[in-house]
Order: sequence, then C-alpha cells, then structure tokens
Amino acid sequence: AFHSLFNLIGIVLFLPFIRPFANFLEGLFVSKQAQAGLYVGNVSATVSDAAISAINEETAHLIRRVIGQNMLAFEPPLPMPAGLPPVPGTLPARTDLRGSFEGMYNDTKRLEGEILAFAAKLQMELLEEPESARLNQLLLAVRSAMQSCKALKDVHHNLAEFGDSPRGTLNDYLEHFRSVMTSFYADLFRLQSEADTQVSFEEIVETIQRVHVAHDHLHGQIYTDISKRLVRENEISSLLNVNREILNSNIALLMALKDFHLDAEQAKAVGRLPGVS
Repeated sequence: AFHSLFNLIGIVLFLPFIRPFANFLEGLFVSKQAQAGLYVGNVSATVSDAAISAINEETAHLIRRVIGQNMLAFEPPLPMPAGLPPVPGTLPARTDLRGSFEGMYNDTKRLEGEILAFAAKLQMELLEEPESARLNQLLLAVRSAMQSCKALKDVHHNLAEFGDSPRGTLNDYLEHFRSVMTSFYADLFRLQSEADTQVSFEEIVETIQRVHVAHDHLHGQIYTDISKRLVRENEISSLLNVNREILNSNIALLMALKDFHLDAEQAKAVGRLPGVS
C-alpha cells in the first residue's frame, strides 16, 4: 500500500510537467536539415539588390538541378549533351543527386521552399518597380521548373515498367521517349553559345514548336499502333499519359527559361502562345 501510494503521489505531482518537459526535449534534440540553397542563406533580405541577385543565382541553381534530375528519370540516364546548360553555371554531378527519384524531387522541393521563404521576406521590403518585376519573373521560373520535374516524377514508375516489360512494343516506346528527351535536352544545351549569352525569344519559340511536333508524332504513332492492335487496352492509358507528361515537363522547363532570360513583355508574349499552358 505504501509503495502504491508513493507511486501514485509521484504521478500526480509530475503530471502537469510532462508536456512542458516533452516540448523542451523536442526543441533540444530537433534534427536540422542541411540547407539546400547555395545563395539565399548568405544574404539579408533587407538589402534588396543583393537579395534579388541571390534569388537570381538560386533560381539558376534550381533550374540546373531540375535538368540534371529530369535526365535521371530514365534508366540508364540520358546522355549529357554537348554545349552549355541553358542557365549560368554547371549541372550538379550525378553522384550528388543521390537516392530515389522521389527523394531527389523532395530535395528540390526543399530548395524551392527556401527560395519562396526568402522571397516572402524580401517582398516585405520597399522594392523598386524593376526589382519587383524581376522577383515576380524569378518566382514564376521557380514554379515552372518545379512543374517540369513533377511531371516526370508522376510517370517515373511508368518508364521503369516499360523498361522491365517483356513486351517489345513497350520497350520500343520507351526508346522513343528517350529519343524525344535526348533531342530536347540537346536543343536546350545549344541555346547558349557562351556562359553569359542571353537566350532569345525566337530560340524559345522554335524549341516550343519542336517539342509539340515530337509529342504529336508520338501521339499519332500510339493511335496507329492501337488500330493495328499492337498496343493492349491496359497499355493505352499509360502510353498516352507518359507522352503527355513528357510534353508538360518540357514545356514547363521552357517556361522557366523564358521567365529567367526574357524581359517581362517578351515572357508574356511566349506565355500567350498556343499550347504552352
């Protein structure tokens, strides 16, 4: 009776302190993730010109990461194109993009979150009109780049299934998709002849047109093979969906580049073109 009473009194005495003590321990041992960004964590949002420059550099970093990640959506990865990335800087080494494709996507989303959080602080400052316009374009570029990698994330399992399938038709379509993506990234790496070259309005429009031609060709081929009964009913949806998401991914990446490279009026003109939304 004495021991039971002693334990009961101890519980009653300590019960009100359990939650505050648990909160204290959680705060003391919280795990901190490494910063994903390379630039926005090194400047103050109160210095607007330095902050805009940092977001510009971080946006280029995110776009390069998305390009590198998208090229790993296939197994084996797409070959590294000749030329220069379409934004300043170098692509991350493939050994730096570790883990599952889903994990790489989540890491890129964390980078996006750091950019958006820093931009929110910057937007609380008094910005000049050109600074505000540039910030808005960069945030659009970030959003479009994320849409590009999400589109491939959503069909990554389909690409793996096509590669593992014993069906030659699906293997052939996987090679068609690889060919489309390889040509697209080769086009991207030809947009800049020098590291500081601005990508032009005309180059982006021409690349958009080629993306649509490739998509429409494969779309027609799928329906031709359906009519010849070369594609099974349970494969139709997957093939059409992959073709559509590859189109969405490539167009979204071009939308990121138009907001990164072009002035506001030219970027809006590209955005009004048919087939880009």
